[in-house]
Amino acid sequence: MPEAYCNCCHKITPHKVVMRRCQTSPCSSWQIILQFMSLVMHGEHYHKMKKQAICRLCNQPSSLPSTNFSRAKVS
Repeated sequence: MPEAYCNCCHKITPHKVVMRRCQTSPCSSWQIILQFMSLVMHGEHYHKMKKQAICRLCNQPSSLPSTNFSRAKVS
């Protein structure tokens, strides 16, 4: 499990890494139509995702500026 600095605990703690949807700006009607056509043609949803670290001790999200989570294992 990766370790990172937690601003809430004020120390380095184990963190879990989760994938969250990126907040997107409101789409125009043309973009909604294109997304729907992509869904119909490809048959799957696409959402832009980003990694987020959550402290295992206090369960608060932490920032990921320079943390390397390449050793994180999927469970």
